[in-house]
Amino acid sequence: MTQAAFFLLPFLTLASSFIAPLSAQDGLDAEADTVGPGIYGGRVKIDASGDIVIGAQYEMHMSLPGPVYDGNGYTELSSAIRTGVPETVKSLLNKTPEMVNQVQTGYATPLHVSCMSELGQQCTAILLEFGAEVDAKDAWGYTSVQRAAISNLEMAVEALLKEGADHNASSGLEDRGESTRDFAKKYRSFKVLKVIQDYEENELGISLPEGEYRL
Repeated sequence: MTQAAFFLLPFLTLASSFIAPLSAQDGLDAEADTVGPGIYGGRVKIDASGDIVIGAQYEMHMSLPGPVYDGNGYTELSSAIRTGVPETVKSLLNKTPEMVNQVQTGYATPLHVSCMSELGQQCTAILLEFGAEVDAKDAWGYTSVQRAAISNLEMAVEALLKEGADHNASSGLEDRGESTRDFAKKYRSFKVLKVIQDYEENELGISLPEGEYRL
């Protein structure tokens, strides 16, 4: 099974380095091993009352209902984040601060999107500065710091830990999954694991877990 295909199974890992490129299709592209805005970080339908429409997910990639994709690509903020230019993201948030916790497809927040790629993580700190919800979970039950750990995005993890992200929390909708450290080890995200070790030693005064090698 490809990494992007995990989107088709509820509650499994979304491999963050496999988010679709700017020109990608809306859903799963098995050949390119990417997912598009219909699945994660896209615009959602709004009803006449101004509420988000909840229903079947795009391409039925998940059995649980969620925000319904409106067919118009990534949100403006997600698009800006994915280019990796913090100044653009800051400009958007200065105009519309409430966008920082905008609901998108896959229940992905803008902060989640920033933790999906090398470019995106350049914008993590700006989102936190504007009040992004640190430990929000997406449709699969993953927080931003967990997503960042999967793809070894140490800059994002460092920024999140400084803002109090719970790296010990369990993933999954029932909080029975793996922690940020577990993901770092599982995916050999050693840059992230070092950030966690440094944070625990220098900020929390915590020793290494038994059997873990100091990076």
